[in-house]
Amino acid sequence: MTNGRLACEGEGTVAEVTRSQTTVLLDAFDGDPIGIIGPLDCSWRSESLEAGGRVSAEGDRR
Repeated sequence: MTNGRLACEGEGTVAEVTRSQTTVLLDAFDGDPIGIIGPLDCSWRSESLEAGGRVSAEGDRR
């Protein structure tokens, strides 16, 4: 999960799910705490994401 400038690490609440991405409101950020999960990042999940659900991630982008 990224907010456009940070490595993917954190928790949040799913705000919207579309065919192309899942938008997440990140817990640890003020202002515009929006993260995006792309379709390839969701492909490994065995359960579908729904608005209002909780997600967490950790890792880095190199």
